[in-house]
Amino acid sequence: MTNTLLENLSHALKESSLSPEEQEVFIDKFRFLPSDALKIIVEEIQEDSSSAKLLYDNYQQKRSALKGRDSESWNDIISAEIEELEKV
Repeated sequence: MTNTLLENLSHALKESSLSPEEQEVFIDKFRFLPSDALKIIVEEIQEDSSSAKLLYDNYQQKRSALKGRDSESWNDIISAEIEELEKV
């Protein structure tokens, strides 16, 4: 099932504004998610391709905060996520 999900993700990302390199990074990192979580992400990107860029940017922000050991940035990222989730 995961291979089908990854294929669906790949197809959905082609409709997004992510560059081919960003698409590769996205797939490489998100392929480790559990199938049920990956399925939700694939469905979201299929429904709204702009969500791929939001997810990718969020991943990169978190990566940068972790790499720089910047807890303030990390907390800001998480706070922004919580605010967005509360809107839903």
